[in-house]
Amino acid sequence: MISVKRTSWQEQIRTISSVITAVCLLFISISIVTTGVYVVGTVSELQKKNTTKLMSSMISDIGDTVHTIHRTTHMLGSSNMKPLLSDFHQLIVVAEKLSLSLKQLQVEKILQESELWRNMSTKAIIGIAKTLL
Repeated sequence: MISVKRTSWQEQIRTISSVITAVCLLFISISIVTTGVYVVGTVSELQKKNTTKLMSSMISDIGDTVHTIHRTTHMLGSSNMKPLLSDFHQLIVVAEKLSLSLKQLQVEKILQESELWRNMSTKAIIGIAKTLL
């Protein structure tokens, strides 16, 4: 006669929760690897394009836009909304200073550092993928 060991309901719940936890961890691991592969692919695609010219044109456009908004706030300054516009003017002045400082930013150095980080993250993602698979 074969004796069947009965498990308590607490042990069954513990087993079910362990299985659910394992499945969730598997989905999280797959999500992390998938996200890493997507990020590496996107950064590689952006790097294939001439990002230096793209970045400098974006910074130039930001500076022109901020300058236009700055002139517009001066024109609107004669209305009854002076307190609100003075705050908005201050915001524009700060944004204009930020855009001027962005023009002085060393884009090439930032791109080199981002390439180093991308290469390091690529190796890390590949190592994680090899470990999991």
